[in-house]
Amino acid sequence: MAEVQPPSSEKNFFPSLDRGQMLALGWIFLFLGILQFAGAAWFVSKAGVIRDKASSQEKSSRSACLASLKNLSFTVEDVKESNNILRASKQKMDDPALRLGEASVATLVCPGWQLTNFCMGDGCEKVPGGIWLEITASK
Repeated sequence: MAEVQPPSSEKNFFPSLDRGQMLALGWIFLFLGILQFAGAAWFVSKAGVIRDKASSQEKSSRSACLASLKNLSFTVEDVKESNNILRASKQKMDDPALRLGEASVATLVCPGWQLTNFCMGDGCEKVPGGIWLEITASK
């Protein structure tokens, strides 16, 4: 039988380690790889829970916004095509400055929502002589 020669130090990355130390190092790297894989699997498993929690917060934000707009005496139209859009209107405008203030308050009572469309007064085609606004959920 031919005798196996140990690798020369020129070809071996760790020339000062013997076979037992190399095996221990291999087992350590294997354990670390398994540990990283398990950690990645745990994070992936938590993604669904985080997504569900964000969805429920979005729904509660939407319902809180709807309630706040109704408390301000706005007529709220629920947009069927998108859960991210709310439209609110008021028919009568006695005091334009007061109505503009109410529209400003309406945008403030819905945190996380942005005013995307607005019209007021006689030039408002959506609600002639009234006030109309559309808010969209920020993502």
